[in-house]
Amino acid sequence: MWKKIRAADVDAAKGQLSRKRTETLRTQAEELESLDAQLRDIDTFERVVAAFFEEYMNEARLCASVSEQSTAASLSDPDEPCTQAPQNEPSLALQIRQSILPSF
Repeated sequence: MWKKIRAADVDAAKGQLSRKRTETLRTQAEELESLDAQLRDIDTFERVVAAFFEEYMNEARLCASVSEQSTAASLSDPDEPCTQAPQNEPSLALQIRQSILPSF
């Protein structure tokens, strides 16, 4: 099978492996860079959601408690926006209404 292995053959094999190793490391670095970017995107999204929750959901709870207190004191209009909500933003005191259509 093997007639003779020369030093040049060994050097050629080393060169091939070296090039393959370099290409593998480059590809791995690109993939890691891509994964790191995706993780940064997820972290950014998580911070945005947390900030949204902190700003709007805590305000909604405050509005709900204010609404409950005012309802207990006097019967108020359920469509009336929360007095704590800013005037130029939609009310966070959301209500769900169910409309049942008559049967045909």
